[in-house]
Amino acid sequence: MPWKYTAKGKEYNKYIRQLTKIVKSLMKQGYTHFISGMALGVDIDFAQMIIHMRDNKKLQITLERAIPCPNQDIKWIPSSKLLYHKILSRADKVTTVSPSYTFSCMYDRNRSMVNNSDTLIAVWNGAESGGTWYTMYYAKQIDTPIIIIGV
Repeated sequence: MPWKYTAKGKEYNKYIRQLTKIVKSLMKQGYTHFISGMALGVDIDFAQMIIHMRDNKKLQITLERAIPCPNQDIKWIPSSKLLYHKILSRADKVTTVSPSYTFSCMYDRNRSMVNNSDTLIAVWNGAESGGTWYTMYYAKQIDTPIIIIGV
C-alpha cells in the first residue's frame, strides 16, 4: 500500500474514508455481519472500524474473525501481535480454517470468507497476483459482487 501500513498520511486517510463510506452504504442495504481475514493492514483496519461502529455508535452489527490458522501472527512484531489479539478478543464469531499452518491455509481462509459473504470489499493496487487478486478472481468465479477501493 502507498502508506506502507502506517495509519497516517493523506492516502491512508482517503482509503479509510472510502472504506467507511462503503460499510455505511452496505449497512443501509441491510448488511449486519462483517468478516475480516485479520491479516496485517487492510483486514486489521476493517476489523477495527467494525468494532468502533458497533461499540461506539451502538450499531447492531457483528464482526467475524476468519483466521487461516491459530498462529497467523507468529512472525509479527510485538505491537502488531498485541493489536491482533485485542481485536480477536472483541470479535463476535471466530472461524479458524486450519488447525495449523499449511501452504494453502491463507487461500483457504479467503475462499471461506467469499463462500460466506454476499459481497466482497477489496482494497486493491491493481496487481494481478497475491491474496487480494486471487480472492477477487475466486469471487468473480462464483458471482459474488465485488466493491473495489483502488490504491
